[in-house]
Amino acid sequence: QVAEAATRAKTQFFAAANHDLRQPLHAMGLFASALAAKPRDPEVDKLVDSINASVHALEALFNELLDISKIDAGAVKPELRNFSVQTVLARVGEEFRVEAAEKGLRFTIETRDCILHSDTILLERILRNLVANAIRYTAAGSVSIGVEPANGVARIAVRDTGIGIAPEHQERIFEEFFQLGNPARTSRKGLGLGLSIVKRLCDLLGLPLSVTTQVGAGSIFTIEVPLATVAASTVPAAAPVFSPAVDLAGRLIVVIDDETAIVEGMQALLGGLGASVIGSTTGNEVVGAVHAAGRLPDLIIVDYRLGDGLDGIEVVQRIRQELDPEIPAILVSGTMSPTLKETADRARLQLLLKPVMPDRLCALIRQVLESPAS
Repeated sequence: QVAEAATRAKTQFFAAANHDLRQPLHAMGLFASALAAKPRDPEVDKLVDSINASVHALEALFNELLDISKIDAGAVKPELRNFSVQTVLARVGEEFRVEAAEKGLRFTIETRDCILHSDTILLERILRNLVANAIRYTAAGSVSIGVEPANGVARIAVRDTGIGIAPEHQERIFEEFFQLGNPARTSRKGLGLGLSIVKRLCDLLGLPLSVTTQVGAGSIFTIEVPLATVAASTVPAAAPVFSPAVDLAGRLIVVIDDETAIVEGMQALLGGLGASVIGSTTGNEVVGAVHAAGRLPDLIIVDYRLGDGLDGIEVVQRIRQELDPEIPAILVSGTMSPTLKETADRARLQLLLKPVMPDRLCALIRQVLESPAS
């Protein structure tokens, strides 16, 4: 009973503090990225790079903690659908190829294309955690992903030539906060939650997970994902991968957030990319500012929960009614409601969860602005 009460308290804490904890981290990431884009002397350059590295590390650690709390709270609901395995592997490869190269590791993906039936977002998260873990514990050699479809399932294996896992630790690696080779608990090796998240997500999706390992010779983590029963031609093609870089010269963007620091951070980041930015903490003055600017905004970026009980989706709808119903919008939220994405989709808003890493924000902005509707 004491253990269950402690688990509930942990989950309730993260659920309640989710928004408040994400806000300053979100703002800090925006300011750090805006500063990184400014010309500076070599000494300041090193300081800015260190700040950005620390912000990214903090974002990653914070997201791991919140992922655990969301899964335990039952807030993660799988959405099963058919998709090409290459859709997922292309994104994972894009994310980790540079990191592996910086460590001098060979990173390869060997696959026969096949159609899977699972939750594409959660499967990608599983593979990202496995690959990140493999790169972290591999000093030399290679990391690879292989896919072998057979007998109704695709066996997806993440292999590395790292330190391996001793027999007495092979069950414990899926425990929260358990780490190998990190007695000092340095943050650059994470919190020891990656494999715990993998195990929870595999259990949630019903995907068998196994480990083959030898100390000093590396490890193979294998998951089995059901194959779809439809032909590949019926599955939509993978969405294109957008570069984080975006040129916003000549664009007018509206930013609405009840935190002044976030509005200022957005203005610094987007302004540095060439955009004109109208900032607001409520949205009330946006229509007047747009009329004063003499042109319609190209995009609205709005926080979900604004002050005084305001709802970011409702604010966007009101602005659209007064200006143009086709103005594209991005909803930024620290709230993990299972129905929020559906609500945002119905209102034609793209959804991003805080803390929003600036490169992902820029990639989504580019995607929205380059869509035919824009």
